Order: sequence, then C-alpha cells, then structure tokens
Amino acid sequence: MDKATPPLVPLLRWLPWLLAVFALLATLCFAQLYLLTRTENALLRDQLALSDATAASLRNQLEAERLLARHASSMETPAAVPPKRN
Repeated sequence: MDKATPPLVPLLRWLPWLLAVFALLATLCFAQLYLLTRTENALLRDQLALSDATAASLRNQLEAERLLARHASSMETPAAVPPKRN
C-alpha cells in the first residue's frame, strides 16, 4: 500500500521559500516607494527655490517701477527756477 501524503505537507515544505519571496517583493516595493518619494521631494525643493527666485524678481521689478514712477513724477513738477543774472 502506498502512503498518501496529505496535501498540506508540500505547502509546508515550500512555506519558508514563499515567505522569503514575499519579503523580497515587499522590500523591492518599499525601496521603489522610497526612491520615488526622494525624487518627488527633490522636485518640490526645486519648485520652491524657483518660486522664491520668481518672487524676489517680482519684488525687485516692483521696486524698480516705483523708483521710476517717483523719478518721473519729480521730473514733471516744476523745480524752483533760479533767478536770472543780468
């Protein structure tokens, strides 16, 4: 008579390997997520730096426009005319 092996025995024999493969796949997924997050953070830092530079440029442009407007308005008002010498 042949001994019939229970169907659970082959599964138990492969269980450590299945767990190792699952751990490897989980590690690879987390590594990919980690690298994706680092890349996204670097992109956000670059966008923030660009926004800061743009804001500084706009502030400088506004200040330059104010200075030009002040200079133009001072040129429009008649200055005190010095008396003529004969």
